[in-house]
Amino acid sequence: MTTDSKELARKSALRSQLRREISDATSQLSSLNTSKSLLKEKIKKLETALKTIQSSKESFESSSNTLTSTTINPSFWQGENATNANTEFSSMKDNIASAKTKIADGIETLESKKKELERELEDLNTRIISQEGVVTNLTSLLSSI
Repeated sequence: MTTDSKELARKSALRSQLRREISDATSQLSSLNTSKSLLKEKIKKLETALKTIQSSKESFESSSNTLTSTTINPSFWQGENATNANTEFSSMKDNIASAKTKIADGIETLESKKKELERELEDLNTRIISQEGVVTNLTSLLSSI
């Protein structure tokens, strides 16, 4: 085999290897972009859930404020009935306070999860940019051979 034919064979093998690497890198890039789309959907669903919960929370707050500002007129309730009414009313107020805490905790959890997913999205964008660079470099190298 002549030196020229050896060089042609080497370049041909190198081109084949680069095509495989480009194919692999492009496949990885596609996978990263799919992950990005799925992550964006999750973030959008969390945003929608947060808006819905915030709206429901406002309605709940309005209703609970009405209930907690209500007083029991002692002239209508006497003896055991008054005790039972006060106990039930106190229990309702406690349940409202507990529900408010649970709603606030739920909102905090969702906001925290959203921030976590947004950080993941930033990391994923960085990886995508890096992978695009790999594909570009490999393609450039292939065209130079």
